[in-house]
Amino acid sequence: MPQCPKKEAEDEVVPKVTMNEIRNPVISTSEKLICDLIEDHWKLADVFMYMMKLRPTETDEISDIYYFDAIFSQPTPKYPIPQASVKVTFKVRVQHLELKQLWKMVSITFRVEGFYSENDVRAIRLTADWLRLALKLKYRVFKRIAEFHF
Repeated sequence: MPQCPKKEAEDEVVPKVTMNEIRNPVISTSEKLICDLIEDHWKLADVFMYMMKLRPTETDEISDIYYFDAIFSQPTPKYPIPQASVKVTFKVRVQHLELKQLWKMVSITFRVEGFYSENDVRAIRLTADWLRLALKLKYRVFKRIAEFHF
């Protein structure tokens, strides 16, 4: 009976993500942490180009929420200008309940464009295959739109 091949990329040890790097000013330190996740922990900068954008923040009674959009694209020699891009929205929530240990009150989640679930960066790893799937779905939509004759 054939066996499934081992996935070497998933078997390698990935360092845990800690929130103790986030300090005041929260915007710059959380953006640096997200960039470190993309480049060092998840190794997505080796495969994709990306840029970060800060979206407007939200504030409620107990927390401040900062949104960062990481826009990924994958240029190729055939298409140096990417045909599509995928947006991953990172949500950094800083709660105001305790002031002594800021890192315990911070949570970072992300959501990939086209998918509905929010994922905690400490538990779920964003992979290149996930981004490629989102790009492929966009390519299919663009192809269907191009088939219509207006």
